[in-house]
Amino acid sequence: MRKYLVVFLVVLAVCGFSVNAQAMFVDNFDSTAINAWPAGWVADANAFNAPNGVKADPLASYAGDNALYLVGQSGWAPLAHHATTFEQNYDIAASMYFTDSVNVGLADGFISLWSAPTWTAPGTHIFELQAGNAKVGSNVVKSGVSANAWHDIDIQFRRLTGDTYGSVSYYLDDEFLGTWASSALSGAVWDQDYHYLTLVANNQAAGQYMYFDDVSVRSPSSNAVPEPATMLLFGTGLFGAAFRKRFVKV
Repeated sequence: MRKYLVVFLVVLAVCGFSVNAQAMFVDNFDSTAINAWPAGWVADANAFNAPNGVKADPLASYAGDNALYLVGQSGWAPLAHHATTFEQNYDIAASMYFTDSVNVGLADGFISLWSAPTWTAPGTHIFELQAGNAKVGSNVVKSGVSANAWHDIDIQFRRLTGDTYGSVSYYLDDEFLGTWASSALSGAVWDQDYHYLTLVANNQAAGQYMYFDDVSVRSPSSNAVPEPATMLLFGTGLFGAAFRKRFVKV
């Protein structure tokens, strides 16, 4: 019976700790001081100029939380690059918030992939949120996205072994937006040619800026995390099956 107890405990340990091993990087910016530039992120173009950097969350309901603030200045779009490993299959998640107080449609932010931490290096924008429009490439995939609110983006890249390119599926606030071939958005091999996740704020006007938060790159298996009750039920079931097999009459 002792060996079955050991198996039960091992199952619980594996289920409980698998999520941490699958995260390539996660940053919610809460450990960075207000007005500082976050560690691990490379400031590019005019991102090193004030007021770019970590700010308090713009919504009072999230008091105490921080976010990365980027605003275009003097004709330049600031970029923030974070080095990461892109596996053959991976998910990118982020939250984006835009303000469009003058309503001229210039608030513009991107989630991008870059080959090196400089704006002159090859890169591609894989998602754009522009003053109410969510865009994939040149396609407007959802309109009427509200300003002054957080929106959650989930981008799922999958490439089959043996294939040169992959497919990319998009979700905005848990709504499925569609799936595209990665080659339609960029001719690069996404999990091999890109080494940085890049956040970008395009040229903007007064009163228009972008916030980014809860940015992560994970392998797909880390998204489905068993709840404690589910883990306990699964482990107990295995233990019960083994126990029954040992003592059932024949």
